[in-house]
Amino acid sequence: MFLGNQNKTMIDIKFENMIKISPNYKLTSFILLDDVKGWSDGYMADLTNINLDVMKLKALTKKDKLDKYFIEKGHRPKIELIIKQIKNLKGEPITDIKWRLLDNTVLLKSKKHKAKCNPSFIKYFVNAYKPLGTISLSLYGKLKPIEVKIGEERVGLIMPITNY
Repeated sequence: MFLGNQNKTMIDIKFENMIKISPNYKLTSFILLDDVKGWSDGYMADLTNINLDVMKLKALTKKDKLDKYFIEKGHRPKIELIIKQIKNLKGEPITDIKWRLLDNTVLLKSKKHKAKCNPSFIKYFVNAYKPLGTISLSLYGKLKPIEVKIGEERVGLIMPITNY
């Protein structure tokens, strides 16, 4: 769907433009996850280890400046509690993207749902996973995370600021 098609649709062009003007992701906290090989900052979670070493190194070099830094086995949260919320639901692909200048967020729309999120989280996934293929985003409804996939594989979750 995004960043990979030769025949670009309007949503592909909007997505590419959003990535171009989005700020780069800044690590504010670093939490290793207990039940997957990834990490989280509390607002988004990378569920694979593709970028784990890079982010762990960044976190170690600025450990004293981070809001949260958990690496010990007993302190690691489990992502399965969040994934359970969407496990049996069918996600809806993004059909429109609108940049919100008032608060520098993006509004993602599907047929039934909308979610407002920080565009730097999406840019993180685009930069981390671009070599592996096309990224897609899905919405699941109110109080549910935004799912990030490469093909059929879930690679991340983004907690929206609001969704409805």
